[in-house]
Amino acid sequence: MEDIQAHPWMTRNPPRAIYGQMPPAPPDVELIARPVGSREDVDPEILQNLKTLWQGAKEDNIVRQLLTEE
Repeated sequence: MEDIQAHPWMTRNPPRAIYGQMPPAPPDVELIARPVGSREDVDPEILQNLKTLWQGAKEDNIVRQLLTEE
C-alpha cells in the first residue's frame, strides 16, 4: 500500500477543493493494508475489476491473495 500511495500517479497533483471542500486525507496505511476477512467479504464488483486488471488470473487465486497477509 505504501508503494501505491507513493506512486507518481497518486502524488503528481496536490489535492484540490471540490465544491469548496478539500477532500479528506487518505486512510492510514496500517488501517487499509490488511487482508480481507473472508471470501464473503470480497465485493463482487471489485473482484470483477481485479479480474479485468489481472487478465488470465483465476478468480480463486485472486481471492486467495486477498485473504493472505502478503
